[in-house]
Amino acid sequence: MTDSKPEPNSKKHPTSPKGVGRVRSDAGRLNSFVRSIQSPYLWVGLVIYLAGATVGTFVALTAPLNDWFMHAAMYVTLFGLLLVYVRSAQLRRPIARVVYAIVAALLLSFFAWALFDLVEPRLDVVERVDEAGRSIPALEERGQLAWLKFPAIACVITAGWLVIHMLFIARLGGGTTGKTVEASSS
Repeated sequence: MTDSKPEPNSKKHPTSPKGVGRVRSDAGRLNSFVRSIQSPYLWVGLVIYLAGATVGTFVALTAPLNDWFMHAAMYVTLFGLLLVYVRSAQLRRPIARVVYAIVAALLLSFFAWALFDLVEPRLDVVERVDEAGRSIPALEERGQLAWLKFPAIACVITAGWLVIHMLFIARLGGGTTGKTVEASSS
């Protein structure tokens, strides 16, 4: 019987020094990207979105929603899309900036609509256990989820913020790194 150990630098070994180095490298790149966002306008928009996403995720986890994971996944996806938009604006890629802004604004608007739709009470299918111990579906009225209005409004504000940045601020050269075109070209 041979005792074979994985090589410490192999890609399959999760705690290999090479893997840790990659994580540190990615964390360093993310840190430098976040530090490169010097525009207060961009920070305000991102903070509004993150506040709404935090409240929305908390409501989805604590409320009787069967699809709480969809909410969390949508918030993460939209935040990633917002960061890609910010990066394309920083790199002064106008076509990519416009495409990402339009896609993100449409997705934010759709998600806001979905959240507003979930606010009112409704009948939901829930699992009940009968006397024999079997799981059976049953209809139950879920109460109003008024706190979902906050993330829905935050999504609408973020979509508006994004469109304003795309149309006016990024075109003027400001709002990405805090520098104007004239200051950055000299």
